[in-house]
Amino acid sequence: YFMYIEDVDYCTRLRKMGYHLVVCEASHIWHKVDFENKTRNIQAYYYARNMRIFVRKCLGLRRRFEAYICLFTIDPLKYLIRLDFANLKLHMRGLSEGVNKYVER
Repeated sequence: YFMYIEDVDYCTRLRKMGYHLVVCEASHIWHKVDFENKTRNIQAYYYARNMRIFVRKCLGLRRRFEAYICLFTIDPLKYLIRLDFANLKLHMRGLSEGVNKYVER
């Protein structure tokens, strides 16, 4: 991944290797995001795709099942409620391509 979920994947793998993770509450991070352009469309696609890759790669069966419920029902319903069909389509495409990307590796 190069955006969305890469930090979660990295931290999960570190914990599995026995590292202890800590949080520095005094730190600040600024993300420069341009929502005026197509950033939201990119976000819908890459979040779904990378989350699907992460779920298959890093989670056990029970957690995988819970994540799939969210990815395939709750997240798409959010787009349907907002009548945001463009991002719904990109979300579903990301889920589909997330399987292909994981299988290729």
